[in-house]
Amino acid sequence: MLEQHFLLVGPSDEAGLRSISGAAGQPLGYAWWRPRRGPWWRLRPQVLAVHEHEDEPLLFTVRRWWPLLPWRELRDAEGRPVGYLRGASISDRIGRCVACREKTSEIGASCFRQPAGRALGEVASTAEGMVLTFAPAVEPDPFAKMLLLAAVLLEGTS
Repeated sequence: MLEQHFLLVGPSDEAGLRSISGAAGQPLGYAWWRPRRGPWWRLRPQVLAVHEHEDEPLLFTVRRWWPLLPWRELRDAEGRPVGYLRGASISDRIGRCVACREKTSEIGASCFRQPAGRALGEVASTAEGMVLTFAPAVEPDPFAKMLLLAAVLLEGTS
């Protein structure tokens, strides 16, 4: 999935799944909110799991980092921290700002930029969903792509 130049993130269906497809509309994966497990008093955070389509391996997970703050933590399939999403800011695993999301138009388009101003990706709203286009600067970096995809998947959630 992360080898693609752009991804189409579809809207949630009745089961809560969001499809992720590629350039020719081929399914590449899906994202879904895992149900909370355990007793209600343990306050387990809800987890967004992103899976690839073929054999459905886990790609990464996103969960609230601390219950009282809206920060989200992204972990890879092995459970290692990759980075954090803090509103419009995206940080790496040690807390350095990697990108900020900027609105570029009133119709839902936005851009992810490094603090130095270089574009890392663009997001556009279409009738089929959100189109995430990766800039050449992130092509060799799957972790940066994971963070950008997670930011698009979390849009509209608190």
